[in-house]
Amino acid sequence: MGMPWTKETNLVGMTYKSDNMKIKANEVYYKGTYVYVKYVSEGVVRERYLLLAETYEEEMVFQVIEIGGYDAGLIRGYIPKEFNDAKCVTFPFLKKMMERFVFPNIIKIRITNHLQMGQGTALSQQKEKKTTN
Repeated sequence: MGMPWTKETNLVGMTYKSDNMKIKANEVYYKGTYVYVKYVSEGVVRERYLLLAETYEEEMVFQVIEIGGYDAGLIRGYIPKEFNDAKCVTFPFLKKMMERFVFPNIIKIRITNHLQMGQGTALSQQKEKKTTN
């Protein structure tokens, strides 16, 4: 089974590390991409696993859907278009838009392999319970 994202270009640019891979700033990601986000909300550090899904909102390229835990299926927000005719985004643009429109206080964000989600989701919920009780 391959990775859930597609590499479009491989030009020289900034690099990001994600799941033992280097992601170049100009590589693009399409619907079906899995994203891990760690952020602060109401003084609590939270972790979420998300899916970039197709949307029919004219000015948007993706809806961001939570895919783990008790909020699975919840639409967390939308990502606006980066390119006029392409339904994809670069990592720097995705990070910037996630911070602006979805989770304002991001500590960590990465493209992830969906096979790593199961353990992380249960763990993140346990951590949230411990810090909120």
